[in-house]
Amino acid sequence: TEDEGWKSPTTLEAYKANFDVLMTAFGEDRLIWGSNWPVSDLGGDFGKQIELAEEYLKPFGPKVRDKVMFGNARDFYRRKPPAHTAR
Repeated sequence: TEDEGWKSPTTLEAYKANFDVLMTAFGEDRLIWGSNWPVSDLGGDFGKQIELAEEYLKPFGPKVRDKVMFGNARDFYRRKPPAHTAR
């Protein structure tokens, strides 16, 4: 209803066709996950957005998931992972 406002879809089926196009067009080495937070909070939940992306990526395996969710962005910006220090 108008009082409830717009809510973004919360199922993978609503996004899968678009995700498939992006994965086909860019591939696992060039696709970077991102959001439009905080605007996205107006119609949905940030945590749910991450959940949907991870649900889509699950069949591709953890290596592809890590690339898309953070590795490709890290590489693009030429960031190095933080050094682990023993204490």
